[in-house]
Amino acid sequence: MPDGGRGAAPLEPCALARDSAVRLTRPRTLYLLFLLGLGFLSLRPYPPAETLLHSLLLPTRLLGELTTPAAWFTGNSVRAGAAAAVSLEEEILRRDALLDAVLRTAEPGRRGLLAGRGWVHGEVVERSGRELDSITIALPENARIERGMPVVSGEAFVGWIHESQRDQPGYWEVRLVTAGDARVGAWLETPGRADPSAFFVAGGLAPVGQSEVVLGLHNPSRTDLPRGTVEVYEPKTPGEAPWTHLANGFRLGTLLREQRGPREVLGILPELDYRSGLYEVLVLCPENWNPPQVVGRRDPMHDGGWVQSRFLLDGGPSPRRFGRRLASGRLAGLEPGAAVVEATRLVGRVSAAGWADAAVSLPADPGFSFPALAQPIDGGPPRVLGRLVSRGPAPPGSAADPGALLFRWEAALPLPAGTNLAAHIHTGSGDRGLPRGLWLGDALLPGG
Repeated sequence: MPDGGRGAAPLEPCALARDSAVRLTRPRTLYLLFLLGLGFLSLRPYPPAETLLHSLLLPTRLLGELTTPAAWFTGNSVRAGAAAAVSLEEEILRRDALLDAVLRTAEPGRRGLLAGRGWVHGEVVERSGRELDSITIALPENARIERGMPVVSGEAFVGWIHESQRDQPGYWEVRLVTAGDARVGAWLETPGRADPSAFFVAGGLAPVGQSEVVLGLHNPSRTDLPRGTVEVYEPKTPGEAPWTHLANGFRLGTLLREQRGPREVLGILPELDYRSGLYEVLVLCPENWNPPQVVGRRDPMHDGGWVQSRFLLDGGPSPRRFGRRLASGRLAGLEPGAAVVEATRLVGRVSAAGWADAAVSLPADPGFSFPALAQPIDGGPPRVLGRLVSRGPAPPGSAADPGALLFRWEAALPLPAGTNLAAHIHTGSGDRGLPRGLWLGDALLPGG
């Protein structure tokens, strides 16, 4: 063959190889960039991108649910094995008894404190957070409530009605006595008698450690205040606060007078856990201000604000996490924090809501938290526990029963040292979207 033919023959496959290499490299590069982008988003989530991916992948998730026969048998419910033995009737009766007992604990033991006064029960549905400035309570929508009416719990003073939430009828903001600008008249009751010479103003927080809650004490009528119980005392005078005198006789706490380093601390030790222990309150009003039917309790389990749904198959993203996905989302009205229940049992809480599905965190998921009530198994009044935080399932070989969950309990008002309390654990109040009285399980509470 001529030299030109020998030289021309290899050119064609060589050119094809270059073209082939270009065609293979470009999609591979794009694919690698796509993977790198997903990896970056997993480390630093970008909400718009997450929303877009969630919307794009949602049809495939729902299609997989519809075409998977196993979902008919395994995707309908989550329940604890120990709870299956309790009948629905027993659960309802126990919850009703608990709620009635909670209402009784909100009323003072000294019945004379309510003489000549009317009152309306209110449930705490939301807290302001770390500031300890306010709480939100739910009252019957037809109750006559005025700004400045005092709010109490048991025999303790809590604060005043501040304003209503116009977008939610029956919801009212309460200004706590712990708020920075809160002030109420008070006097000191020493053992056996009230000391008419020891008057002062109480309110706000005393300048002590951040973890301590001590009410401030201002403008005392004398400097040698003895130790005793501090009670509200406001003369009945017309003007800016026509209702505050209704709280006279309700306690603020115990006088604290200590030398801490170079300075003396003067304040009031409250008998309430203002951070997470307020569940049920009374709003005081003049006698016969509201008709008797308004005084009763409110039960959000029957208010119509529920959506019937079911679980999808997939769960948490990690074997160490415990979660499910719910086949309902924001289109059905779900919001983060909403309770997921079966009958009267707490199954979980919505941690994130998409348009048509929602992520649910289960009690076994580390970090799952809720305000809790303890109902003693052997009888007795319910006990406010504050907030419980899940630490996950008990590890194998531990002293706990198989399948038990561990919770961290930072008790602001602990049980007496050396005592244990066997109790049913129920949800308390103070988290929006979480009704109180839902049963989680049974526990042995440690003392001290």
